[in-house]
Amino acid sequence: MEFLTLLNTDPYLRNLVDKGIEGVHYEKNDNGTIKDLPARVDRYNVPSYSLGNFFILDLYENDPKDKWDKFEEFNKSAKIAPTLGFHFNSDPVRSELASITNISKEFYPALATGSVDPEEYLPKYNKKLKEAGIDKVLKEIQKQFDEWKSKQ
Repeated sequence: MEFLTLLNTDPYLRNLVDKGIEGVHYEKNDNGTIKDLPARVDRYNVPSYSLGNFFILDLYENDPKDKWDKFEEFNKSAKIAPTLGFHFNSDPVRSELASITNISKEFYPALATGSVDPEEYLPKYNKKLKEAGIDKVLKEIQKQFDEWKSKQ
């Protein structure tokens, strides 16, 4: 927990994890902005958005000075998803979902990778899903959602 706290509060640690070692992976300009060095581009790339507080990261030389202010402004303007808080109870359609899962395991990999002709296989997939009760599942989800929504 201490490490996670530091990752979200300590600019040195956050930049170290994200950008690497100053002078090796990046260099700092006189104005405080940074520039990647070949070692970072070639061998050290961390998905910045996926861990830690990015509001304390150093700016790149071509970043706008108000980059993090604009991010914060954008985040504050976000709208809450209308389905936030809805939890589907699958008990009423458990057997249908089991059948749908098995059918999906059979068809999805080949369709998703383009290994089969979708003109031929997609209708077969959809037919099997119908036979397995996908309409019943969708109806149950909608029923539960409508009940939940009416109480919000």
